Amino acid sequence: MGEEDAKSVQLGIDCLGSGAPTLIFVHGGFCDRHDWQSQVNRLSGRFNVIALDLPGHGESALPARADVEALARSVGKVVARHGQGGVILVGHSLGCRVILEAFRQASAGIIGMVLTEGGLIAAGDADQAVDAFKKQLDTVGFLNLMRPLFEGMFTAHSDPNLRLQALDRLDRVNVQFAEELLLNTVRWDASEAARVLPLIDLPTLIVDSTSLDENFNRTSLVPGARTPWMELVLRHVPEAEIRIVPGVGHFLMIEASEVVSDHIGAFANRVTQARSGTRPAC
Repeated sequence: MGEEDAKSVQLGIDCLGSGAPTLIFVHGGFCDRHDWQSQVNRLSGRFNVIALDLPGHGESALPARADVEALARSVGKVVARHGQGGVILVGHSLGCRVILEAFRQASAGIIGMVLTEGGLIAAGDADQAVDAFKKQLDTVGFLNLMRPLFEGMFTAHSDPNLRLQALDRLDRVNVQFAEELLLNTVRWDASEAARVLPLIDLPTLIVDSTSLDENFNRTSLVPGARTPWMELVLRHVPEAEIRIVPGVGHFLMIEASEVVSDHIGAFANRVTQARSGTRPAC
């Protein structure tokens, strides 16, 4: 279904279930809300569940500006409209940046955060980082740069159809929008992530399955692993906890849908119980 207000782009959005808190699912870059379909189906029996297409993705219209801040404002509008009773934001990849920025812009009503497969692709001087990525884009083009990165998001055991689906969506993006968003993401990582994370003063769950090295190669994580991204979040967010999902690629919510759904559902229950002062059952 579609949703629109006079000051925002039209969004593709699904709202299911009932009960508090509200879980709002935010997909990764150049993906769409259907990546969360298993979680929506599994968790809507216990919670109010919302999945949306970010501006410029899926069924949502292109935004006036292709940046993390603009995408976060759209999420903030959904929080304000649908978040009575408390909201837990759930992001994947780029969606992690978007929900962190959404919290910075307007934290009212947000009671928890789930960061799945987050991470940073740039650090240090923001201008230098953006210039380096722009040179790559100008040299090889957006799709030639991004297709190998998307290929690397899957393991040898991943469903080939999932890989084809992800690459097909990538091929259909508006390239100008996608390039601008990619460069802004680089800038956000280098200049804003370290400013936003110390503001996160609420329960946070990290759910990861892979690690991305400085050469943008992904490797699967093993139980007990710690990545630089995890260490950064743990350093700044006192209430953060970690769950590793081994043996799958970057799209863990699809490849290990039940496990990821159970982690999110259990976290939502813990947040609710902590707010109400009750103790979880043994």
